[in-house]
Amino acid sequence: GIYEINYMFSFDNTNNKRKTIQSRIKLNGETYFDGSSAYGFIYSSTDDRASLVSSSFLIELNVGDFLEVVVNGRTNDGAVNLIEDENLLYIRAMRTW
Repeated sequence: GIYEINYMFSFDNTNNKRKTIQSRIKLNGETYFDGSSAYGFIYSSTDDRASLVSSSFLIELNVGDFLEVVVNGRTNDGAVNLIEDENLLYIRAMRTW
């Protein structure tokens, strides 16, 4: 069927290195789904430390398919943490057959 996927993840940067964060959807543990990528920029811990990545798109899924949300830093090292209770993943069936 066709599904609408929406996600939003909030992050907190705990060190003094600004970071670019990328999020993507991986289908069945193998392939990144084109059009699912989103980027966010997190300032250093001395600035407003929180930021988010979010995306909304349609995807065709079959019985047995599964999704993974992969979020990783693209610049600078150091930990970036999810902010508790400020993250969501929403999946809505648009059309099934």
